[in-house]
Amino acid sequence: MGLLTLSNRIDFCGIIIAERCNPNGDPVNGNVPRQDFDGYGIISDVCIKRKIRNELFSNGYDIFVVTSNALPEGQKSLHGRARANPDMEKALKSKDVRQYRKSACEKWMDVRAFGQVFAFKQADGGLSEAVRGPVSIQDAVSLDTVTIQPKNITKSVNTNDSDNKSGKASDTFGVRYIINCGAYVFRGSMHPQLAELTGFTYGDALAIRDAMCTMFRNDISAARPSGSMSLDKLYWWEHNCPNGQYPPAKVFRSLSLEPIKGYPYYTAVINGLPGLKVEVFDGW
Repeated sequence: MGLLTLSNRIDFCGIIIAERCNPNGDPVNGNVPRQDFDGYGIISDVCIKRKIRNELFSNGYDIFVVTSNALPEGQKSLHGRARANPDMEKALKSKDVRQYRKSACEKWMDVRAFGQVFAFKQADGGLSEAVRGPVSIQDAVSLDTVTIQPKNITKSVNTNDSDNKSGKASDTFGVRYIINCGAYVFRGSMHPQLAELTGFTYGDALAIRDAMCTMFRNDISAARPSGSMSLDKLYWWEHNCPNGQYPPAKVFRSLSLEPIKGYPYYTAVINGLPGLKVEVFDGW
């Protein structure tokens, strides 16, 4: 986990560029790209954390909330993943909640970073405990409204044998949705007060920073073709005290972002705050 627990607050702001893709579909709305009521595009904080987790996992870190195809053999759920940790299993049997949280944070990077709710039924040990993580991330919201375009698609073969027997035509139509282009902005902070409780270190903070810069490196699908999404810039503020030299809102407002029509679809102006340095990192 590293040697030094995070001691000073860190704020960050990332700009995601999306072109002719579905940045984050809404499963309850036919996987249409997410929008707010005013037409601005949204990428949920859960989606961003998923991409960070995937990148950390690829970089060799132990991650608790992995995708189902990354679960080790014999583990079929998060409950099974927790029970496979001998230290946590021992703490569960002794009802030592403090040791249970400590073991989870020591083992898994995403638990000590983002937190986790462990809620097991009575038959599975009867534990209900939450870990509050020091890393908070907001939804990413586009700087301008986005236009959603439908793409009609067909399949060239029937899915089931019964479709062939019933004489169903194989050229069934479907719809895929994309946005044309947009710049999405997400913001977040890392808080030392909660880092002390989970053991989140400065090294962990740098690992998450690097993961954010490369989180679209292996995130490729039919909805997000290669090169259609990228992190363009990551702005990084490291304060010199636990509570921070300035409130997070004031730090974020010191970066002025405006939408433009052509690539990269935004302009940025940094209005410096006295005594607070900002670093700018390019995405992959």
